[in-house]
Amino acid sequence: MLIDTGNGSAGAINQVAGGAYDGASADFASLIGHNLANPARRLLAAAIQYDKNPNALIVRADGPIRTPRDFAGRRIAGQPFNASRALFPIFARANGIPADSVQFVRREVDAVAFFFFTGLINLQAAGLAQDQMRAFIYADHGLQGYGNAVVVDPRLAQSNPRAVSGFIRASTRGWLDCVTDPEAGGRAVKAREALADQALETARLRMITEGTMVTPDTRANGWGTATDARVRATIEETITAFGLSGSLTPEEVFTDRFLAPASDRALRVARG
Repeated sequence: MLIDTGNGSAGAINQVAGGAYDGASADFASLIGHNLANPARRLLAAAIQYDKNPNALIVRADGPIRTPRDFAGRRIAGQPFNASRALFPIFARANGIPADSVQFVRREVDAVAFFFFTGLINLQAAGLAQDQMRAFIYADHGLQGYGNAVVVDPRLAQSNPRAVSGFIRASTRGWLDCVTDPEAGGRAVKAREALADQALETARLRMITEGTMVTPDTRANGWGTATDARVRATIEETITAFGLSGSLTPEEVFTDRFLAPASDRALRVARG
């Protein structure tokens, strides 16, 4: 099995759709946009990775931005393939911000657009203490949709369902192990990436698991699952915010047939 690092959800989805990879971790809204634009090459989400959407805008705690509406007219740093930049119109619509009043630039900015755990930990590594930052997590300000999902090519799902099921089960076990013991997860990151800062990566994993995976829905249904209501909400948010045409049913973007059994995807109590 070959596993590579990604470079944004849009790129990951295009690579799976183009046959370069069999699956990827990618933003669910980006998957929905792809499926609407490419009905002949639709992809499927086979497990929800981030039950709580981690897309966010991060600002200095002592700066002028105190509420979501304070972003109107501001300058935000965010690369074009960045999911937090791509999904900003959904955040803006939910909070009454004119989306076209915001500029996305590279320097001298008021905020940065990232997954909250990416931005907070990367800025900490650059010397900014946690109490000097404030994160506006989209899911705390009106968004209902899911974050990243494990996206697969339906052709592989049909030709080799055991491979898809096996990968989803392995991912489930790995993430649940991190929920239980982020310290062990940090050691695993260090073992794979010798230059990684183990303490920072452990802190990042703790933010990921506690902030996106331990939720009322996952406590009730286990890791990787999706409810029909929230899949529909993700579809509706994406179509409305981006002015897309067409529609999709939940079955056209998500399948639960490859999930681990309920007992194997149940959250376990974290150590300490």
